[in-house]
Amino acid sequence: MIWTKVDFQYQRKPEATNVVSKTKDGEIYLARLKYNGQLLPGYMRNGIAYFAYEGQVIKRCKGHELLYDGLVQWYVPNRLDEKRAVVIGHDEDKNPLFFGSFIVNGIELYGEVRQGVCNIVAVTGEGDEIILSEPERYGILGLKRTFPG
Repeated sequence: MIWTKVDFQYQRKPEATNVVSKTKDGEIYLARLKYNGQLLPGYMRNGIAYFAYEGQVIKRCKGHELLYDGLVQWYVPNRLDEKRAVVIGHDEDKNPLFFGSFIVNGIELYGEVRQGVCNIVAVTGEGDEIILSEPERYGILGLKRTFPG
């Protein structure tokens, strides 16, 4: 997987469809951020990256990384061989953190899967930022299956 650091707002953006969600308002990119010793999964939209951390919304305009490309795809969690799951980091108890995805108001957003629950930051129509949790209906990022020949 190829990651690129965001040091300023206007730079090369990911183009691979497997790492970008497109909306009428723009594109949403997979992002990660080193924070309090953890590597947090999240997303960047309109130049701002959003991450959920212990019930708090973490926002960044720079200092995070975007997944530029990789042989990855979304899976239903119970249909993903754990060897293919993309582990983004670990929490303070050494439990793995994964990228998760689910639809919020018709838009695919990204966040963390922590102990079997997907947590995603959503921005409401009023501009409030909230953390939504989904224990069942989410996708998890895994390595693409490659077939010989």
